[in-house]
Amino acid sequence: MTFSKLGLTFSVDFSLKTDDPSDPDFRHCRIEERDGGRVVRRFTGKVPRSQVARKQVKQDIVRWCELNAMRLPKNGGAVVLDLDYVWKPV
Repeated sequence: MTFSKLGLTFSVDFSLKTDDPSDPDFRHCRIEERDGGRVVRRFTGKVPRSQVARKQVKQDIVRWCELNAMRLPKNGGAVVLDLDYVWKPV
């Protein structure tokens, strides 16, 4: 799914393997950015547990990544996502 640049897509994977029990306030997800079929980067997203319960959480994460591309880690790493600041068309 993509909202901005053609060819660039983000995929989100919530898996128990990526959840960190030492960080109970956040749910961890694996985010992968692709340009066509080529993987550009992979990193971990940390989403507050209260926001993970949303119906469209994966779409919100993708939109957040597109809006904040300059804040995304280059090689691995993690970024804290605050989905309350994702603009949604009405």
